[in-house]
Amino acid sequence: MFARSSDHQSYSRIARRLGACLWLLLAATVGGSCGHSHETHYVDVALRTEAVEQATVTDLGYAVTFTEARFAIRDLLFTQNGEAHMAVLQRLSNWLVPEAHAHPGHNHGGDITGEAQGRWVVSFLDSGTSFAIGTLAEGDYDAADVRYTVADEELVDAADPLFGASVLLAGSATRDEETVSFTVRLTYDDGALVAGVAFDATVRLGSNVWLSFLPYDPLSDAHLMDGVDFLALAEGDTVALDGTGEAGSALRARLLTHDHLLFEERFVGLD
Repeated sequence: MFARSSDHQSYSRIARRLGACLWLLLAATVGGSCGHSHETHYVDVALRTEAVEQATVTDLGYAVTFTEARFAIRDLLFTQNGEAHMAVLQRLSNWLVPEAHAHPGHNHGGDITGEAQGRWVVSFLDSGTSFAIGTLAEGDYDAADVRYTVADEELVDAADPLFGASVLLAGSATRDEETVSFTVRLTYDDGALVAGVAFDATVRLGSNVWLSFLPYDPLSDAHLMDGVDFLALAEGDTVALDGTGEAGSALRARLLTHDHLLFEERFVGLD
């Protein structure tokens, strides 16, 4: 008898793992679809903005108050079953290639079962303003995806400070009874994605969905403006950040994560 080569043993081992993975994936798919064998019902849902929380405090002790908080966004997608599906796929990946490591981030995946198509400028100074109507399947949701756009003449007047940009924040930062004003004007590529925004909710007939801008991450208490030393950066009594430099680049990167947006469902009943 001849000993099998190590290459042949490796190929056989990988083939066996592939076969088992296919069976597991099929079982997960069939099992995950069993709960959705009933007819899917879709509902029209008003999308509204929640007012931003004021006087939140950064790691450097600045209390931040907003007088402007507007985002130019487009094409919202809402997903179900994301965490369960991703968990199955991750287990399969880890078993097939044990040395593989998960990529950092929060790509929930899942089934896209709701959307709102269009382009909007949303303001987070007032609570309850409706900016769109979405169509969502009834059921439990995990997450949503948001895309930035660039505010053009279809969205704002050319004299508007948001024109040509995607995010406009303005307000004041106070520490030790010293106050400076600030503006933050950021531009993203049209369609720049903020993936995996939390949306832990059950949607039903009579639901509204509220979008919040969070100055701080509620899980870690990290503030959007952490590390920004307003008094040191001030020219006179004003700070202007545009996505460049150390402070501006940090803000630009943070607003591409899901940490500073949140979707919530609120049942308002039927008219």
